Amino acid sequence: MAGGARRGGEIADAVSGGEIQAIASVASALGWLRIAASESGICRVSLQQDQAAWQGHSLVARALAADAAAQLREYFDGRRTHFELPLDLSAGSHFQQAVWRATQEVPFGAHVAYGHIAAAIGMPQAGRAVGQALKRNPLLILVPCHRVVRMRGGLGGFRVGEDAKLWLLRHEGAILL
Repeated sequence: MAGGARRGGEIADAVSGGEIQAIASVASALGWLRIAASESGICRVSLQQDQAAWQGHSLVARALAADAAAQLREYFDGRRTHFELPLDLSAGSHFQQAVWRATQEVPFGAHVAYGHIAAAIGMPQAGRAVGQALKRNPLLILVPCHRVVRMRGGLGGFRVGEDAKLWLLRHEGAILL
């Protein structure tokens, strides 16, 4: 695969942002998820108000977007706990990419504190910066920032709202509240 992308949920190592080559949508318990793919991997998953029309000029990116849609459907149906997709996070800074990679290591059904991710990337005092990097996570659910919570209780922030974060944690069996 181009741009350093690999299968098995690993992230592309490219530094410059990959061009979106395909878009797909999948219905979920949270609403419509829009999936964007470059030729290097999935580069964005976001919550949308409506279904997007299937688009794409690259057969590789269209296949990646379709695979992501199928895996997300399985996740919401309770049949998938791990994603096997190449991810293109080249739009993030080196720090953001490190945070997003570490966040991928948090297993289904578990949760960790922001400080845990900071320590995992070798910057134990960077808990707040980790929170800011997760706030900019372009891959909702695939990079499971919903599994990162406050150390002293509470859910912490989530780009699409605390109700969605709570729903995802309950869906995975990591009920906090």
